[in-house]
Amino acid sequence: MAAECLTKISNARGTEQRTANQQLSPLLKLNEETTHLPESLEEEDLPSFDVPGCIVNGRNRCLEVPAAGIRDYLRALAGCLSVAVIDLPEAQVTVGLFKQGMVSRVRIDMGPLATFASKCDNQLLPISFHQHEKSNSLLPRGQLNTDNACDAENTGGHHDPGYACGSTGGSACKGLDIPPSSALRGTELFTGEYNCNPRIYARRPFACHAGDISGKLGTGVNVSPDLSRPDFRLMALDTHADNTCIASESKHSLVLHCHSTNFRIACAPFQRVETAGNRLPNLLWEIIRTASSAAPHLRNQNALLAALICVNEVEQRILLLEKAAKIRNWDRTPVREPDHPVSIG
Repeated sequence: MAAECLTKISNARGTEQRTANQQLSPLLKLNEETTHLPESLEEEDLPSFDVPGCIVNGRNRCLEVPAAGIRDYLRALAGCLSVAVIDLPEAQVTVGLFKQGMVSRVRIDMGPLATFASKCDNQLLPISFHQHEKSNSLLPRGQLNTDNACDAENTGGHHDPGYACGSTGGSACKGLDIPPSSALRGTELFTGEYNCNPRIYARRPFACHAGDISGKLGTGVNVSPDLSRPDFRLMALDTHADNTCIASESKHSLVLHCHSTNFRIACAPFQRVETAGNRLPNLLWEIIRTASSAAPHLRNQNALLAALICVNEVEQRILLLEKAAKIRNWDRTPVREPDHPVSIG
């Protein structure tokens, strides 16, 4: 599956975007048909998709296997798939963290979010998104930052194990005399303020907070023709990524900001796919859906490599789910009693 999917993604990276869109139009159609992430499979009323040869085909396989009782199998995998989903009318955001990579889709509706405009100097765009230290009392589907739901008390600062510090850094920096982005000392980029962008991250990764996802990797390509409903998609390689298990196992959160003032617009908890119980197939599908939406917009070979890694990570988990389901079904097969008593003499 991974090799076939890589071929399709690679073919889609032609010189003309029209060709790419034509080749991946079945995948894009699937993405537009489904915007709601259900709490359980029973809430869904979706057709059964069968798109051979790429990651969307994993959708059917996710639905065919039970999720309960198989956590031990999935825990045996090295690493984690951690995903956060904001599934609201005002914002539909998915960020998936996998080994050496990240995939995201950020779609917002500027109209309903106008109530936050004054908090953002009337500039909701550009949008930024980060991995924060806490997820106290956050709903699985995320929530808007009304009643301070996403404030520092509930979500903390940026995940920052490398002590890039600064005003938005993690709590460990508080009280320490560490200049922001101190890894830039001795370079023309050192300003005494926190400074992170993809170019800096490539040269001096410890200048950035590990949780400054959009700062490190960018926000992606806006594919929406509607200025009031931007839709950013990104697949990125991250060879300096922190352990992806930390996002979910340490109960971190995804926080969506307006970049102009760093105001927190919405937030959601990170969840580990492998231990998500009944939501496991849906979270896997959310990563598949997000990856397929980003596939036509890969900008370079690093993004292509990230897509391959993502496909491989998803495939490993689906295969293990299928194996676990077969074992469970075999264990439950009733033993047929013999037709006649067997005497042992």
